[in-house]
Amino acid sequence: MNDSTSLSLAGAITALTAEKRAVGCKYDAEERILTRFEAFCRTGFPGLDTVTKDSAEAWITAARERGVRPATLQGLAAPVRELARWLGRRGTGAYVLPARTLPRPARYVPHIYTDPELAALFAQTDRCRYCSEVPFRHLVMPVLFRTVYACGLRVSEARLLRPGDVDISAGVLQVRDAKGGKDRQVPVSAPLRERLARYREHVAGQPGWDWFFPGSSVGQPMTLVNVYHNFRRFLWQARISHGGRGHGPRVHDLRHTFAVNNLRSWFAAGDDVNALLPVLQAYMGHSSIGDTAYYLRLTAESYPRSPPASSASTAASSRPPPGARPMATDFAAALRRFLTSYLAGLRGCSPATIASYRDTFKLLIAWFRDERSVPPARLTLDHLNAGAVTAFLAHLQEDRHNSIATRNQRLAAISSFATWMQAEDPARMPCWQDILAIPSKKQDRPAVRHLTVDQARLLLARPDRSTRQGRRDATLLATLYDTGARVQEIADLAVRDIRLQKPAMASLTGKGRKTRHVPLDGATVTLLASYLEENRLDQPGRDDHPVFFNQRRARLSRGGIAWIISKYQAQIRDPLLAGAAISPHVLRHSKAMHLYEAGVPLPYIRDILGHVELSTTEIYARASTEAKRKALEAAYQDIVTSDLPEWNQDASLIDWLTNL
Repeated sequence: MNDSTSLSLAGAITALTAEKRAVGCKYDAEERILTRFEAFCRTGFPGLDTVTKDSAEAWITAARERGVRPATLQGLAAPVRELARWLGRRGTGAYVLPARTLPRPARYVPHIYTDPELAALFAQTDRCRYCSEVPFRHLVMPVLFRTVYACGLRVSEARLLRPGDVDISAGVLQVRDAKGGKDRQVPVSAPLRERLARYREHVAGQPGWDWFFPGSSVGQPMTLVNVYHNFRRFLWQARISHGGRGHGPRVHDLRHTFAVNNLRSWFAAGDDVNALLPVLQAYMGHSSIGDTAYYLRLTAESYPRSPPASSASTAASSRPPPGARPMATDFAAALRRFLTSYLAGLRGCSPATIASYRDTFKLLIAWFRDERSVPPARLTLDHLNAGAVTAFLAHLQEDRHNSIATRNQRLAAISSFATWMQAEDPARMPCWQDILAIPSKKQDRPAVRHLTVDQARLLLARPDRSTRQGRRDATLLATLYDTGARVQEIADLAVRDIRLQKPAMASLTGKGRKTRHVPLDGATVTLLASYLEENRLDQPGRDDHPVFFNQRRARLSRGGIAWIISKYQAQIRDPLLAGAAISPHVLRHSKAMHLYEAGVPLPYIRDILGHVELSTTEIYARASTEAKRKALEAAYQDIVTSDLPEWNQDASLIDWLTNL
């Protein structure tokens, strides 16, 4: 038997940490997390010497109850997962927490500082006063933040610089043991070199000057807590709004701004950005060119423009009756755990996703009640099999007249439940696998409905801008078209999501809770600025107020936005528009088609629309008849001539017809 099978949980953590450090990993943060996990297990699961399903899920649940963010939750789970794999490789049974059971953290969209914001921020660092608790603070802060921005450093790379790492004569910073344990040299500009030289004159030779940016304790560097605390104070003094925890701006956004500003200058100078990306990659210490190319998405000026289209730019079942028997069958218990503990708890699915899954099972329960005479109180897992699911799907199409897409979506929800039940009820695994084998039905792919530029211009110009409501509707339609947003993204748009300073952009949060920045056209910016000012939404304290709201100042619903579009469509006498079904999504399709026909590359359109895969955006390439026509005209050759003789001038043909 392997010796590791006799180790306690604490001993296994010690052995894993030693092994990781032996191969060059620091493993400090991971060791702290595993030590906390061992203490958690010692309290809640005495005598435990491995990772069990109960202990791992209890660890995650306890963290969620403390309100930790999804990104922190992933950080707490990863070392425990690594410990379980390490134990498994050494013959000890251990539960590896599946990665998909954890909520996916929403990707933070960096705040790109404008030039006035940078100037205001650095001006406040220059006003930093002497503090007896941190004697060098007034000297460190102006230079530290400028070094982070001007050199594109991570904040810890800057604060952990040693005096010998700053070669002022050569104008080079030696960054040691950075992310991934890598070293690199970073050139310094002449203005920053002068500041570094003046700073060194003040602090060189001071007692305990072991770090270039010393902290409050002798012989210790400036701490992250001190840096962040002062940064928030500088933001407030510079009147730069902070969105709260997880929303930024952050100190790290200075590094992002450095990269974006370099890309902007290259675009403006007409340089070959693709050739210069590897230079920026080496300068910033990225391990992959893809990490550097990410900044192209944040460079609003690199997005080509399309021609402006504006002159100014189910639940069918009812609730259980009062007093009905509570659902206490195995199906009821499993469904409750699936919707709450699994989807909402471990996976952290959005309320919309959970509501969609809930509606699927409400329909399924109603179908068993009406078609199979199985009341909800007696519905068990034994009733749920491939035959029943297939019959339910047929009922959706034939009796409820649902589309194939809706049928496939309901099947996906049931398949997710079956996948989860394989681990919860392995005795019935063949039944669950039969359900998973039910294929999705192929469906027709209708043509992408969209408006021409002239039609879009007619619709967007229809609201009467002499009235308050008309100005709101004009701004709404212009923003919906210009951003190419989904209707729910526009409905959820808050004042904090709109940036009117150059580069103007809107921050949209869409499917999968992914956030993206979409540049705004100048005409749309003018409309939004006037609209926000008219409704006093540009005043302090209105950051969370919805941009588009109704008479009760509640955010517009998806149906409300669709009704506004249909109202103005009915006022247009264009016969092509009168009978067309124009939904908010048609404006999204129209924006994408106009971008493609204007020659904008598909990767840019993908980023504007928020698609995950480029293949999703390719539907516009297949749908654009204008682009196809231009391609055919460009490739057309005069192979077939039109100078053929008339048939009645052909004597041999006439004789042949006469003798026929």
